Amino acid sequence: MKTKPIIRILFTWLLIGAGSILFLQTMTSNATAQSPAAPIISDLQTEAITPFSARITWKTDIPANSQVKFWSGDEEQTQQVSQSTLTVTHEILLTGLAGDTDYHYHAMSRSGDSEIAVALLQSFTTSSSPIMFSEEGGFLVDGEPFFPIMQWLQCGHRIEYQSMLGINTFMGMGCSGDTSQSYLDTCQANGVRGIIKFDASVEAHPSLLGWYWEDEPEMPRSGDEPSLYPDELRAVYEMVRAEDQAHPFLTTFTSRFAERFGGYAWMGEEAEEYLDYVNATDVPGFDHYPVYGWCRPDWLHEISDFQEEFMDYTAWRPTYQWIEAAKTTSKYCELSGRGENDGPYPSEIRNEVWQAIVHGAKAIGYFTHSWECPGYTQFCLSTEQEVELTRINQQITALAPAILGPDRSQRVSAQESGGGRVDVTAREYNGDLYIFVVNLERASEAVIFTVDGISSATVEVIDESRNITLNDGQFEDTFEELAVHLYRIPNAQAADLTLHGTPANSAIHLTWEVNVTLPTTSTWTINYETSSSVYLPITGLTNTLRARTLTGLTNYAWYTVTLHAMLDDTSWLSDTVRVMPTDRCVYLPLVLR
Repeated sequence: MKTKPIIRILFTWLLIGAGSILFLQTMTSNATAQSPAAPIISDLQTEAITPFSARITWKTDIPANSQVKFWSGDEEQTQQVSQSTLTVTHEILLTGLAGDTDYHYHAMSRSGDSEIAVALLQSFTTSSSPIMFSEEGGFLVDGEPFFPIMQWLQCGHRIEYQSMLGINTFMGMGCSGDTSQSYLDTCQANGVRGIIKFDASVEAHPSLLGWYWEDEPEMPRSGDEPSLYPDELRAVYEMVRAEDQAHPFLTTFTSRFAERFGGYAWMGEEAEEYLDYVNATDVPGFDHYPVYGWCRPDWLHEISDFQEEFMDYTAWRPTYQWIEAAKTTSKYCELSGRGENDGPYPSEIRNEVWQAIVHGAKAIGYFTHSWECPGYTQFCLSTEQEVELTRINQQITALAPAILGPDRSQRVSAQESGGGRVDVTAREYNGDLYIFVVNLERASEAVIFTVDGISSATVEVIDESRNITLNDGQFEDTFEELAVHLYRIPNAQAADLTLHGTPANSAIHLTWEVNVTLPTTSTWTINYETSSSVYLPITGLTNTLRARTLTGLTNYAWYTVTLHAMLDDTSWLSDTVRVMPTDRCVYLPLVLR
């Protein structure tokens, strides 16, 4: 059976001789002096590097398994991909990687109970693209954070209306009369993006966000066989990646990875085949509909629980969840106590969306198909549900940079007075701390939040026209049944210098704010570089300047720009931004009033 990804592992390395083999001390603790010698690794190659993936190949002198441990940035954040098959030719495909990012890795092999052979450290840098992932695992579109809010399998003629609800991405073409070109043209006309099955004729379309292949490939359609086995999905992935390196590959799975359900019969008891499935996609997602599909509103908390379980399999990759949102139930489920609107209530939809986000989803989608509207239709929402979707989508769009920002959850803890469950996460953006909180209880809860590093502040409750005072590192709020509250704590200590960068066509517009008094003899210096080039600094700028445009740059390359306040030859104040120039239009969100 496969081995689950090992995340955040600390390694102790022991160099053996002067050759090209290392042995991993912490993983050979059970070895004895009589253990067989480690395989000999040779011909190690890094191939097919794209913004999303890389292939690692090597050979061994005897049949052995295959492992790659890799990381970007902090070596403590090590990830692993493994294959248990014993072979002398080894290949590990890394998918779902961040674009324009330096990665380091060790290729490893072991034969039976032998010592573990670990090749010398290797490195590679993923390429950049107008669409790629950040190191935090979120989408970047033209260098800007993008949180996909998706609809599933809609006809092209429905895109215009649904885009006005704040949907920004449409996955799958729901009408046989739609073509890839016409569907993406409609997306472009409405300022949204499309995800379709691979079609090389439209791979350069400006509204294409990504590709998918089969929905729920692990689920048997008839008999006991899945639609696609993991190696078949990987073959599709590699076919698509060979044709197009500029767009990610997405795959939706069922929720049979969850321990409570267990895998399909063909998988065996532990469902570890999901590890192979997620290794064959860049962005894995799943669907689970406790109210709509199972007639179990009391299972609502499983949106959070299953997201956590799913990320045990998906590790570093961005993930998404489909959220139930239809007015009436499916043909398999009836909640007679709810009357005509027996689908999820608006408050349940909102709760499910923010459960997914709080627990790490980097995109969400809505399932709005119904078999009782009357009859089958792709889109059946009540007026109340449409109003709620619009509110949710506007908030997600406005907060996307924060939602996709660095995780600061360790800074915030919550204590519920009623002993119920209130889930919380924290993110950082532009120095502000954002706290997203969802009450999983069908009862009210009073919650005390403790925030490390901030003794006093005014806490903004986003979109609720109220503030809360934080004193001695704590603030308190009340949550009604299934309520969601979103908070922003402004940077209490504003930086002395804050640099902002806005992408443009072959250019970056810089502006900056200064919160100290500058010496009259000070000047500004601007340094900028890419991963492959360092440009001459711009020096001697007058200290009254607060804006500058860098021109003649390369589109779709990341630029690191640092602004220095200089006294003579000494930098005494500085700030840095990272920006990608682009010649593509960046669509502003539509706001309904």
